[in-house]
Amino acid sequence: MKDARVYLAHILECIDRVQKFTKAGKDAFLQDPMIQDAVIRNFEVIGEAAKRVTDEYRKAYPEIPWRSMGAFRDVLIHNYEGVDLNRVWQVIERELPALKKAIAAFLPPLEELEKELAGETPVKNKKEQKRKQGQ
Repeated sequence: MKDARVYLAHILECIDRVQKFTKAGKDAFLQDPMIQDAVIRNFEVIGEAAKRVTDEYRKAYPEIPWRSMGAFRDVLIHNYEGVDLNRVWQVIERELPALKKAIAAFLPPLEELEKELAGETPVKNKKEQKRKQGQ
């Protein structure tokens, strides 16, 4: 099983992509199916990554909306013909910045995370250290 932080790194990467793809604003997003597809795909990955995080990790970080991310992914996948693009935009504007901030608050930069996972450096986040000691 992968370390949950790998999934969180995937989520942050997808958030960065969504923000990059939507820099031109709502009108550009609503008018360009290629941007819509790219954004929706990244939301699907965000939701799938959130679903793969263990319950233990979810409990350790209740400030992250795990269920909401997974549920949004399900809506996008199963209701692909009727995706509400205005709702997608709402999530981009209102929810992604807070999610990014919440995850970035305890996830080290990717380069540091890779070193930690390889055992080259100690875990820096105190909450993460306690969680790892409890395994």
